[in-house]
Amino acid sequence: MTDVEWKSWQSTWAGATGPLPDVRARAQREVRLHRLASVVFFLLVAIAVAASSVPFTDRSSAVRSIGWIFIAFIAAMSIGYFFIRRGIDLTRNGNPRDALGFLERRLRFERATAHLVRWAYAGLCVAFVFVFPHVVAGHSAPRLEMAISFPLMFVLFVVTFSAPWWVARRNRRHEEEIGHWRQWMDEQHL
Repeated sequence: MTDVEWKSWQSTWAGATGPLPDVRARAQREVRLHRLASVVFFLLVAIAVAASSVPFTDRSSAVRSIGWIFIAFIAAMSIGYFFIRRGIDLTRNGNPRDALGFLERRLRFERATAHLVRWAYAGLCVAFVFVFPHVVAGHSAPRLEMAISFPLMFVLFVVTFSAPWWVARRNRRHEEEIGHWRQWMDEQHL
């Protein structure tokens, strides 16, 4: 939506009471953040793919299985991300109603991505628990390596498995704000 079209929309709100919601600026900021997050995601996937090739140079089948676990994890995250991302539609955010719809889709995207993170990392952690003891079995201090690695993996598991909870908690304020904006537009018959 151009600035002229936006001014036209604002002129129809001249008789409205209460604060004028700045939905357009918020939606444009969220579009920029979403595009930046996509670039960061693709960069991280590229780094992970490059790093996952290292285990395949080892002779040990246990170490090579870690490479396959990384590839499965990257594939699960990438496929899930692309599947979830399809419904966001960054182009439909021009008028205030569309901007609200985009902001709601963005919050649904974040909720779905939190569940993807929960289950993809849970699978990674379970695979790690089974494979890691075989990887360190021939080392000089395998118990020490497991004593260090398993608690760290448990912390990773707790953080990622609780992702839907902390994403919902963080987004609660945004959902309330969108609800207030929608209610205001409904009251003004816009």
